[in-house]
Amino acid sequence: MSCARRWRRAPAVAVALLTVACSRLDYAGPSAYEPKSLPPTEQAIERGARDILQRVKLVGTPEVSELRKALPSAPADWLVCVRSSAPPFRPYAAFFKGDELVDYRLAVLYDDCAREMYVPLIAEGQ
Repeated sequence: MSCARRWRRAPAVAVALLTVACSRLDYAGPSAYEPKSLPPTEQAIERGARDILQRVKLVGTPEVSELRKALPSAPADWLVCVRSSAPPFRPYAAFFKGDELVDYRLAVLYDDCAREMYVPLIAEGQ
């Protein structure tokens, strides 16, 4: 390709690069997502965690992670990771819309439950 032909393409390439660069300026990422519901109460999280452990037939005390906003593709607005204090320590992702436990599943990489710090729930009546 001759040098003259390359110079004729330069403005088109520059415009294309600027268009691509500017199209990403308004992207604020997952942190820009604002949940539509209020966060669940501690009592709702406790009920949900105990319900999950009972449904999947795990023994031990429920342990939960800190509440956080779920990603926009999640089935609800809020996410808490739940696991049992007894092996196997497989975490479950619990999704809440307000105080309602909407869905739960065995946590996947996308839920990021493996890096969470867990705290045990205090036994009822204590």
